[in-house]
Amino acid sequence: MPVLKVGSLVSLKNASAQEAEELGTVVNVVPSDSGAPDFILYEVDLAFGIRTVHSSELRPVLNCFSLCDEKDRLLIKHKKAFEIYMRGVSELAEAAGIMAHTEFEYLYNKVRTARQFLVETRERLNQHTLKHDC
Repeated sequence: MPVLKVGSLVSLKNASAQEAEELGTVVNVVPSDSGAPDFILYEVDLAFGIRTVHSSELRPVLNCFSLCDEKDRLLIKHKKAFEIYMRGVSELAEAAGIMAHTEFEYLYNKVRTARQFLVETRERLNQHTLKHDC
């Protein structure tokens, strides 16, 4: 499997083929101590939260040749939602301890709203993929 980057859209493989695969976004790459690409861990933001998984549990979601306009639209919307969320998380991390509590709380609420939008967008993408098998 190729090395994924932060922001890569991935599918979490399921042990049971009867369950729908979960889509998520890579939020952190944890290199192996040996430097071997086969042992890289990924922190993936899924609908149920962030989970650390081995590369063998993931499958990259490729969207370069989609024949479904709706899926393309949802993928673009998901990517934008992820970028907004990550920008907010970055601002929140920088602001911790240096701004007034009320300002921090305001920024925190913006990030929480962005995360909720990201989760909803991902869920719509999951549902579309499951329903249309595209």
